[in-house]
Amino acid sequence: MNSKELINFETRLLLVKYGSNAVLEALAGIKNVSIDELHERLGRVEAARSRRREKVVKSPDTLVQELRLPEERMAAIKTIASHYQSRRLFPNLRDVSSFLRRHGVEAKRFKSRNDAFPKLLRVLALLDTRELRSIVDDADRSDSADFAMLADRLMGKSKE
Repeated sequence: MNSKELINFETRLLLVKYGSNAVLEALAGIKNVSIDELHERLGRVEAARSRRREKVVKSPDTLVQELRLPEERMAAIKTIASHYQSRRLFPNLRDVSSFLRRHGVEAKRFKSRNDAFPKLLRVLALLDTRELRSIVDDADRSDSADFAMLADRLMGKSKE
């Protein structure tokens, strides 16, 4: 147990044994400050801690704009981002993770596709225009194949 863990443990014991008011009064006496000043300090610490926890979530469009790439590559990445958001490209989280691994990025365990999107954009930004166009074309081809298969099923032409 390191010193920080030990302090946390002992503080919890004091709080359980004597209650928060008694512990705060004793601390205020030791530090020669009023209880109100101590509460104010605790409030500032808690406010700073909650500010650190706030995670700014940027929109996909903002993330794409921040790449600052040549127009042709930017257009391809915008199309890929649009397909990604509509789940026409990498519809499942495992598809995104697989793509990242194929491109040499050890994908951490993302909680959602949205969490994986910034990492995907960084990988896409490294690809050349030909590779980006290939991804867009593959997504478009798979869409038309999916629509054809769906139409065949609706018309009773499936081979099941």
